[in-house]
Amino acid sequence: MVYTLTIKWQKTKDIIIIIIIIIIIIIITIITNIIIIIIIIIIIIIIIIIIIIIIIIIIIIIIIIIIIIIIIIIIIIIIITIIIISSSIIIIIIIIIIIIIIIIIIIIIIIIIIIIIIIIVVVVVVVVVVVVVVIIIIIIIIIIIIIIIIISSGSSSSNIIIIIIIIIIIIIIIIIYITIVLILYMFGLATIGAWSTDIKKNFLRYCALFCDIIILVIGQYSDMSSLAQGVSISAMFMLL
Repeated sequence: MVYTLTIKWQKTKDIIIIIIIIIIIIIITIITNIIIIIIIIIIIIIIIIIIIIIIIIIIIIIIIIIIIIIIIIIIIIIIITIIIISSSIIIIIIIIIIIIIIIIIIIIIIIIIIIIIIIIVVVVVVVVVVVVVVIIIIIIIIIIIIIIIIISSGSSSSNIIIIIIIIIIIIIIIIIYITIVLILYMFGLATIGAWSTDIKKNFLRYCALFCDIIILVIGQYSDMSSLAQGVSISAMFMLL
């Protein structure tokens, strides 16, 4: 009788563990898709911001060029007028020097404006990338909290420590990967299609790896049967 109850409890326990694993898969799949949607939306916003900045830069440069042309025309008119009025060589030399100084000052101002605009664009890109990474970190932390709450029920302290270490390593890998890809994308070294497909693939691989490791940890610290131990989460993730 006791043996029969033990077997039934073992089967019930295995079913519960499999249900928990399926819930983890569903949660991570939903969160992964949300992350991908958020990242694509943010990328579209970044593109719009960069286009607006480029348009502003072009307008500023056009205005500066028009101002320079007007100044040069005015200076030429002044020179011609002075030459007509006075034939003094000294006055002409002074005027030429003044013109050269004015042109140099204008060139310096243009260079400074262009440098400032470039710095602003770079700062905007970096800030947006940081914001994206922070959003991803927050979402991953939510995933961690959910998974730890699910898994830590009935787990030993050493089990939880191992899980936390694994999570930290995977988070670092994901954050580094996403940051590099975003920076490459910002500088035109990656396309939206390749970026979104690649990031989804790699993110799901990391999630699959994480779930496989969690299964191994659960299997090591609990009395699961061969049926529960044989469940492969990575195969289900690869189908997404």
